[in-house]
This record gives sequence, structure tokens and C-alpha cells, in this order.
Amino acid sequence: MIDSISQSTVIFGQAIAAEATARKLVVYDLSRFGQFDDPRTLWILVGLAFAALALLAIRSYRRERDALSAPIGWLLTGLRVTTIAALVLFFLGLEKRFDKQIKTDSEVELIVDTSQSMSVADQPTTAGTKVSRLDAIAQGLADSDVLAQLQKNHNVRLSIFDSKLNKISRWDRKVSPESENSTDDASKENESVVDWQSKLDPRGAETKLGSALREVSQESRPGPLAGIVILTDGGNNSGVDPLEIADLLKRQQTPIYTIGVGSEQPRRNLRVQELTAPARVYPEDKATVSCLIQNEGFTGRSVDVELYLRDAAVTGGVGERIGRETIACAEEGEIVPVEFEFEPATAGRLAVEVKIIAPADDQYAADNSRAAEIEVVENESRVLLIASGAARDYRFLRNQLRRDRYMLVDVWLQLAPSGISQDADELLLAFPDTKQELYEYDCIVAFDPDWTLLDSHQVSLLESWVAEEAGGLVVVAGPIHTASWVQSPEHIAIRSLYPVEFQKRLTLLDDGLYGSETPWPLEFSRDGEDSDFLWLGDNASESQLAWSEFEGVFGCYAVKGPKPGARVLARYSDPDAGISADRPVYLAEHFYGAGRVVYLGSSELWRLHSLSVQYFEVLY
Repeated sequence: MIDSISQSTVIFGQAIAAEATARKLVVYDLSRFGQFDDPRTLWILVGLAFAALALLAIRSYRRERDALSAPIGWLLTGLRVTTIAALVLFFLGLEKRFDKQIKTDSEVELIVDTSQSMSVADQPTTAGTKVSRLDAIAQGLADSDVLAQLQKNHNVRLSIFDSKLNKISRWDRKVSPESENSTDDASKENESVVDWQSKLDPRGAETKLGSALREVSQESRPGPLAGIVILTDGGNNSGVDPLEIADLLKRQQTPIYTIGVGSEQPRRNLRVQELTAPARVYPEDKATVSCLIQNEGFTGRSVDVELYLRDAAVTGGVGERIGRETIACAEEGEIVPVEFEFEPATAGRLAVEVKIIAPADDQYAADNSRAAEIEVVENESRVLLIASGAARDYRFLRNQLRRDRYMLVDVWLQLAPSGISQDADELLLAFPDTKQELYEYDCIVAFDPDWTLLDSHQVSLLESWVAEEAGGLVVVAGPIHTASWVQSPEHIAIRSLYPVEFQKRLTLLDDGLYGSETPWPLEFSRDGEDSDFLWLGDNASESQLAWSEFEGVFGCYAVKGPKPGARVLARYSDPDAGISADRPVYLAEHFYGAGRVVYLGSSELWRLHSLSVQYFEVLY
């Protein structure tokens, strides 16, 4: 195989070397009648023109010779010939033009496929062993004089491609076309120092042959493109169709020379296409590691996938196996998702590695595993709970967070009398007044808050905490204080944080609060069903089943609708609520700068306790 590659490179090197030609032109141009490369044709035409003029002049002289003396007659004849000749030459527009050609060296593009498939070791050698496809190409280029052949007439550039094209090296023309039979020592030296092995390294997960050809064809260069040489196994699994670009290059009269490598047998490979792991988890919390396994040539067979865990500081170790799954390869090229769950015991940096226990006929072992790092932290999250009154949602959430050893919970109970005792790490008497105080919090949950108690400076702090510090804000509307500030011009900055638009005015038909004597379930949108932070179960189907058993809530605050860019997650399903076709928004969210704001239409999710005590805790 390596010998055939060497022979092929010599053949296309000689073929491209024969492309270059040049000539110098002297063009005689009759602007009204075209160009004449042969001057004899031009002189014949001019001679005939002057002969006709001479006959005209002599005939005119002979008619008038009786009235004129001989010297005067000859003078007039000469003037007539000169004038008519000048008019004829002016009319013909005779020019002698020299075309000066500036010759630039032509370019040859040598592009090599470096996708992962090129690392498959299926190329036989004379010793009876097998090497990878790229190793065969590197050896073939090293054993041949293709670079010297191409450099006799062209500049040569080497590029590699997988998912994108990368320019690697360039060699300028060394020998003029007039000395093709001579051997240039500089060219030999240039070729001898090329380390093809180091330049050709398989790394890409995709093969975009068509995209690479298009980029080469569209690139501007100082000289004409004499040809493109492609060394590849022929795989193209992404990007534009190579045949379309090849047709375009054919119309541009740019030749393409291809050298194929690789086995004619179907490829057999199992690979870990993707690995997803959380960047940060807490000790004793459940962490989920998911991966995608793709098969080629293993249809109808089963393989085992294992998950290993080790200290990230220990390099080269195998680690402890903490999971094993068996997957079935049902279809060719099928991508099978695999999930593992584990609970880290202590803080620190851990490395998780997914490995495929591949059969012996797997042709490429380098993509059978993939690793990621997870940071297990014991840092505490600081939460500020704000409530105008001690509603049930507020009390349930406060108690839940207080039981979590990774949470620090501060409380601002706005209507509480002075000296009241609250189960909190710190009891606030007012909203934080400085960045140092406010920026300590990771999340703020506000139950029907009275935002009129904040001055303009505190409102500005809250807005910057969300937008610039990526704060998480949960706002819950209520029947007591929400109506007091939604119409106030002084609280535009507060309303801008909400993912919903409030009514411009309150009327009898739309009094700001929808209510019913019976509970109505929540109607989740597609976004709501897909939002895993709203799941009450381990997956979407379990969550939908749990929410379908929830009787619902008795009311929600009236809003005009979601803001542009906001996601409506759930609506209040009472058909008598509101005057528009859409039911009132109950759950919505949007990103505000770097932060995120979630809106709830009422403080009634404590009713999930009627189904299970855990549902409320899972949700929050």
C-alpha cells in the first residue's frame, strides 16, 4: 500500500508539472476591424489601401494637367495622397500594442484528511504488518520525490482538514521551467527535512471534504491554482457535498488529483461521541453522568460501557469502577444514550471516565473512552427570603432550607413586629443597603413583597445584582401588596425585572386577581414540560404524571401577558379567568442580563404536600 502511494504521488507530481506554459505577444490592433497576430496580413491590407489612393491621385492629376504646370500638378497630387492616407489611417485606427506579461508562480494545494478515521490501522506494509492510514500517507510522501517534482514549476502548500481546513506548511518554487531536467540541490534539501509524521496527526471528529475544497477554491492567492491534490479515505460525514464543489472546480478548469487510502471493507468502530458531567456537585448529592455511544459495523451486537471514578490529581490511573451498562446496537450508525448516577462522598476534584469494552475487531481504540472533571464542593449557598407576611409557602421553604446544611438562610419578614423571633441565620429589618451586603446572596425569593419599602438606591442595587452578578430571583405575586406598586411610575425598574407585563389599569373586568372557589390545575406549556427544574420525578413522563394528579391552585394574579423573550411555563386553567383567549400566566421565566428571574402567580404550591411531602422540596 505504501509503495502504491509513492508511485501515485510521483505520477500526479509529473502531471501537474506539465501544466505551466507561457508566451509573449505583440498584437497589431485595428480598433474597428479586430486584432492581427500575423503582421503580414496587416501589411497586405495597408498596401492595397495605399495602391487605391495612388490611383485616385494620379487620375485626378491627369484630368487637371492641361490647366496646371507639371510642378504644381505633382505638388497637388502629393498633398492629396498624404491627406487621403492620413484619413484612411485615422479611420482604421491602426495601433501597434505590446502585451507585457507579468508571470507569477502557480500554486498547488496538497490537502490531507486528518479525521479520526485516518488513524485506523488497516494499511499493509512489505513486512506483513499494518499501519494507520495517515502513517501510510506520511511514509509514501517521504519515500517519493513528489515535493521536488511539484516545486520545479509551482509553489506548494500543505493543508490538513477534518471539521475545518488548517494551513500547515508552504514550499516555494525552486527550479525554473527551462531547467526541468536538472536537479536542484536546494529543493532536495527542502524535501529531506520535511517531517511528515509530525505534520499529519489524526484529531478531528468530523470529515468535511466538501467544505475544505470550497475554502481552497475561494481563497485568493498571488498565482493561479494549477491543481488540488487530495489524500483521504473518502469519508465525508458533514458539510457541503464534495461533488458539487468538484463540478465547480471543473468549470473553472482546476484539476483535482485524488489518492485514496483505507480498506474496502466496512469500517468497524465504537466510540464515545459525547460525555456530559456536572461541573460542580455537593457531597452526598446525586450526580448524573451521561454519554452517547455510536456504533459502526456492530449492528445486532451488544457491548458493555463502564464508568470509572478517580482523584483528578492522579494522572494515568484507572480509578474505581462505579457503574456498568450493557447496550444493544440495533441499527447501523445508531447513537445510544447511557446514564450513570453516583454520590460523591467527599469534597475535591474528581475525574470521571467512560470506557467502552470494545470487541477485538474494533478498528480504532483511541475513541473508546472519554473523561471529564467534576468539582465536589462544600461551599454554602446564601439565600434571602423576603415576605410581606408569613404565608405557608414562605414557612415551608424556610424550614426546608434551614434543614439543608449547605444553605445559609436570611429572612426579611416585612410586616413582622419588632422583636419577633424567626428561624433564620440572620433576621433582617430592612433590605440590604450596600453591594457588600447584597452581593453575598446567591438567590432571593420574594413572596408578595412590598417593593415600596425600597428606596431608589436599593432598587438600583437589586437590578445590578440580577443583571451583573447573575443573581437568581424568584418573585411570587400575591393579593396584598402586588397591586400597590404595579401601577406606580416610581417602580418601573422593579417591573422591568419581572418576566410578565402588568395591566396598565385595573378594571371591574380585570381586577388584578383571579380566584375561584375550587382549585384548577396548572396547564404546562411545552417549555414547562421540558424544564427539568420543574420536574417532580426523575424524568419528564414521571413529572407530568405527578403534576396531572395535582388538584391545582385557587387563583393567581392577573397580568397582561409574558414579555418578549420570556418563556411561559404554565397557565392557570380556570376557563372563566380573564377576558382573553389565553389563560392567565402562572409560571414564567426570563434572563435579565446575566441573571434569571422566575415568576409565580400565587403562593399556593405548598398544596403539593397533599400528594407528597417531597414534591414541594423537590420543586424548590
